[in-house]
Amino acid sequence: MAENITPEIVHQYIQQYFLGIGLTKDQVYDAQAEAYYWMRGSARLEMFMTKFVTGSGFTRHYLRIFSPLLQLPSYNREQAYRYLLELSHGSLCVKMTMREGSDFVFAAFERDIVGMDYIEFFNMVSDMEWWADELDDRLQKMFPAEPTAPTTPNAAPPPPQ
Repeated sequence: MAENITPEIVHQYIQQYFLGIGLTKDQVYDAQAEAYYWMRGSARLEMFMTKFVTGSGFTRHYLRIFSPLLQLPSYNREQAYRYLLELSHGSLCVKMTMREGSDFVFAAFERDIVGMDYIEFFNMVSDMEWWADELDDRLQKMFPAEPTAPTTPNAAPPPPQ
């Protein structure tokens, strides 16, 4: 078991992972954002490390992966929230989130790095890639982009969804 995992070791895992799928650090890393960005199918993914200081002053490091899925539709909000909760229940370790003040839904996978070995890291990233690509497709089918607004004052409104 890999107990003494540091953020530097996780960054080595990240580089090894990207090299394994044919990408270099220069292709995926944004130094200003301190984050990695890449695509899997139609899904865009973002991965970064963050730290959390506990009340006792202990610092915990987390690996976080996000993928934007859908702007919450202005129609059928209750149906959308229910569907997101159902998807979150069945998506095995991936949860649906929204950032405060935003109507955008993200898939998220995060884990404290303590004890993380490369196999667990690999599974976390590859599972998130698969789920993000799957979920964005499902959500786009369930909640297609809203029809464009009428271009003239007399045009009929779009039909309800």
